[in-house]
Amino acid sequence: MRKQKIKISNFDASRYLSSEESIAEYLKACLEEGGYELFVQALGDAAKARGMTQLAKEAGVGRESLYKSLAPGGNPSFKTVYKIACALGLSFNIIPSDHHAAGDHFYNPANLAVLRQSIQEAAEGKFVTKTLDELKAMEE
Repeated sequence: MRKQKIKISNFDASRYLSSEESIAEYLKACLEEGGYELFVQALGDAAKARGMTQLAKEAGVGRESLYKSLAPGGNPSFKTVYKIACALGLSFNIIPSDHHAAGDHFYNPANLAVLRQSIQEAAEGKFVTKTLDELKAMEE
């Protein structure tokens, strides 16, 4: 019997970010569960989904500057993040946080499967706001 080869590719979130709702849900989940660094990485995914050149033009920032800001290790200013969010059709909502300690947000690779599920549901039009704990409970 001949063994079949399985082709595995890296997960590319930008493939699933086809609407403002799916982008918003993805960015929100990344910020809540991974903090600022993961949020910036997710913002790069959203920019890639929209098209970097077009987004740079709409945000009023240079294309090269956008790439550099959203690259791994990039550190965009809040002004740049704000311009990108506006160009993506998003806005910010500041609310009181129940996270008071500085280290409450951290990148947790175990949460990626849950984030991917949320992205997929949003891409399929099943846009529902749920907390990470609620999504994890659904898996059990």
